[in-house]
Amino acid sequence: MKIAAILPHLEVFGGVRRYIEIGNNFIKRGHSFRIYHSDGSRPTWLEFSGETRPVEQVTLEENDIVISSDYSSIHYLERAKANKKIFYCLLEHKNNQKVCVNRKLLVMGNSTGICDMLRRKYRRECIEGIGRINPEIFHPVETRKDNH
Repeated sequence: MKIAAILPHLEVFGGVRRYIEIGNNFIKRGHSFRIYHSDGSRPTWLEFSGETRPVEQVTLEENDIVISSDYSSIHYLERAKANKKIFYCLLEHKNNQKVCVNRKLLVMGNSTGICDMLRRKYRRECIEGIGRINPEIFHPVETRKDNH
C-alpha cells in the first residue's frame, strides 16, 4: 500500500517524530511511506526509511492513503491524489469544524476523548488512532551523580 503524510516541515518536534516512526513501521510491514513537506528534504535528526517530497507533489503522485494533522495544509490534503484522505485530529481546535464539514475527508483522533468530542460536536465517525511514545527511543537518561 502507498501511504503518505503531509507535514509543514521535518524539524525536531514530537509530532514529526511520530510520523517518522509510523512511516518506518509501515515500511517494515512492506508498505511504502512518503512524507510531503515544505521543501522535500530528508530529516537530519532521526533515521527515516521512506521517501520525502516537496508538498506540492502530493497533488500529482498517486497514493492509497494520505494523512495530515496540519490545519495549514488542509488544502493539500483536499487536493491529494489518494483513495483515502484522513485528517488526524490531535486536539480540540477551532479549525476542527472546517475539517469535519468536509465529508471527503475521513477523521481520526489521537484519543478516545477527541473522538468522542468529534462524534458529539460534529456528528462525524472517528477512527481511533491513539498515540503513544516509543519507550525504546524515549526513556529517562541515566545521569552520573557527583560526590562533591
